[in-house]
Amino acid sequence: MKTEQSTKTREDLVRHRHKFAPFTKAERRKRRLEVYKLHFENGMPATRIAQLMNVDRNTINKDLKFLYHEALNNYNLDDMSLDDILEKQLV
Repeated sequence: MKTEQSTKTREDLVRHRHKFAPFTKAERRKRRLEVYKLHFENGMPATRIAQLMNVDRNTINKDLKFLYHEALNNYNLDDMSLDDILEKQLV
């Protein structure tokens, strides 16, 4: 009985999710990496990525918003235009 409980506890720790989050942090990280590759490297639109990955398009849009936000945080906006930043991301 204790072994079954300790197994459940370990599974809960590994698969811990926020109350309304359908994906774990590891799943989000993996999905965002794939979204990054498809969108920035292959120029694929969010709707096509959603269809390809079988994920809701709003999830992909949130991932893209996150990725763009992260990209902007890595640069000094006073020295570079948005086009320069996006071009550097694609290179």
